[in-house]
Amino acid sequence: MKLSESVEQFIDEKDKNLADPRGQNAKKSGAFGYLGRTERGDPIPSDLYLVQNEVLEHMEAEGPTGEVKKQALRLSSASEMLWRHMMSGPEEFNKSLRAWGWLCNSAIRAMRELVALQKTVNQDGLDLPSAMARVIDNKDENDKS
Repeated sequence: MKLSESVEQFIDEKDKNLADPRGQNAKKSGAFGYLGRTERGDPIPSDLYLVQNEVLEHMEAEGPTGEVKKQALRLSSASEMLWRHMMSGPEEFNKSLRAWGWLCNSAIRAMRELVALQKTVNQDGLDLPSAMARVIDNKDENDKS
C-alpha cells in the first residue's frame, strides 16, 4: 500500500466518526445521523413513520392550502417566540438576530404562498393542483375501463 493511499484511508475512517459541526447535521439527528444509521444498518426510529403518516393524513384532509397554512403559522409563532427571547437582553438580541430574520422572511414567504393558494381554491374547497390531479385520475380510470 502506498503512503498516499494509507493517508487517504486514515482520513476517510476519521471523517466517518466525526459529526459535521453544523447543528442540523449532528450525529443524533438530521441528515448525517440518518446516513450513519443506514450505513451501519441500524433501524430508523418508528416515530419517523408515525409522524410521516400523520403529515400525510393532514395533507390529504386539508390539501396543500392547509399544509401551507400550518407551516406559515408555525414559522410565525417561532419568530414571535424568538423575538420575545431576544428582548431579554442585548446579548440574546445579538446572538439571535440572524435566526430571527430568517424566520421572519420564511414566515412572510409562507404567508404569500398561502394567499396565492387561497386565490386558486374554488367553491368546493379544492385548490387548482388538487382539482387537476382528480381530473387526471378520473380520466385514467375511464381510459382503463
